[in-house]
Amino acid sequence: MPNADTEMSSRRRQLRAFSLIETVAAISIMAFALVSLVGLIPIGLASFQNAMDTSLNSQIVQQVAAAIQQADFNGLSQQPSVLRFDDQAERLDAGDDGSRAYYYVNIVPKFPADLPGGQSANLAMVLVEIVRNPSGKTLDRDASGAVLTKPGQTVTRHPLFVSSQNN
Repeated sequence: MPNADTEMSSRRRQLRAFSLIETVAAISIMAFALVSLVGLIPIGLASFQNAMDTSLNSQIVQQVAAAIQQADFNGLSQQPSVLRFDDQAERLDAGDDGSRAYYYVNIVPKFPADLPGGQSANLAMVLVEIVRNPSGKTLDRDASGAVLTKPGQTVTRHPLFVSSQNN
């Protein structure tokens, strides 16, 4: 005949255990939360990429603006020029084969600059176009030298005004 103490302890074990329904409910709640979190990963990565692009674009524009401001006003080329930068916003040398180029910077000078009050002979507008081009596709340009956007390329445009140093 079973002992009363053993009978009580077996009842306690039964009362302490989770039922199958409770276990399934807990697992389904955890699975729902996990699927929701995994679904947010692509959105977070896209936001991170946009933030990195914005930061690197700012660095590139600062570098280009500093180089243009140090150049002689009359020495600016009338033709668009292209500079290449890597994925850390470091300018690549002209001798570099371009395999590390991630950002292409198209510089389009416009002489004289059109201002709301008219034109100024002592001011030039320089359009700095930054193309995120990880695939290394060639840049197509329109008649003015501005970049035409292709699929897979992101183009941001930054107008800079450069004054003559002769004044």
